[in-house]
Amino acid sequence: MSIEYAGNNPMILSSIIHGETDTGFLATGYKPQITGLLSTGNIGDEAVLRDHIGREYFKKLHYNNLGSFITDDYDEGFRPLTFTGLYA
Repeated sequence: MSIEYAGNNPMILSSIIHGETDTGFLATGYKPQITGLLSTGNIGDEAVLRDHIGREYFKKLHYNNLGSFITDDYDEGFRPLTFTGLYA
C-alpha cells in the first residue's frame, strides 16, 4: 500500500501504518517518518507517539513476523518504553 504521508498529522501516520500491507516498506520506511516527527517537533505529546504511532508500528511489525525490526523495549500492549532505538 505505502500511502505517501505529508508529515503534518501523527494520527494520520498511525492510520497509514495500520493499513500497511507492504512488509518491505513496513520494515524500513516508517522509522524515518516517525523520527522525523520527533526531530521536527511536529509531535508535542509523547503519549501520542507511545500510545498510537509507536504501538501501531511495533504491533504491525510483530504480527508481520518482522520483530527483529523492533528496536526498543515495549510493554504487553506494544507501547515503546523508550524511543532511542528508533534512531539506531
